[in-house]
Amino acid sequence: DASGRFRDPIVTQIAPAATFWRAEDYHQRYIEKHGGH
Repeated sequence: DASGRFRDPIVTQIAPAATFWRAEDYHQRYIEKHGGH
């Protein structure tokens, strides 16, 4: 906001984190296993 670069104010909502569910093992390190494509 202070830079004046944007006409409207920058608004970011801060909300409590939801429940985090760890993915199953076969989802872990997916890009390393399958590449980044």
